Amino acid sequence: MHREYGRARRGFDTELGFYQSARWRNTRAAVLRDNPLCCRCQAKGLLQPAKVVDHIVPVKLGGERFERANLQSLCVPCHNAKTASETAFLRNQAPF
Repeated sequence: MHREYGRARRGFDTELGFYQSARWRNTRAAVLRDNPLCCRCQAKGLLQPAKVVDHIVPVKLGGERFERANLQSLCVPCHNAKTASETAFLRNQAPF
């Protein structure tokens, strides 16, 4: 079910080209090679392999796409939790 949702969402994602670009794939591979463990889990004393490269400051909010200082390795559960909290925050930012 989650896989199907992801496929459907990506079909409408304007950033799809970016995440499929050779430059992003190379950057992602380098980040995971240099930091193979989830940084959030490590902060809790856990060793969990990272599967996702996350923008610390989301691109939508002005984060740099390829700046290594704005990228972190996360496991899928930590990435999902971070994304959910960012989404909730953005929803609560009602225009005045």
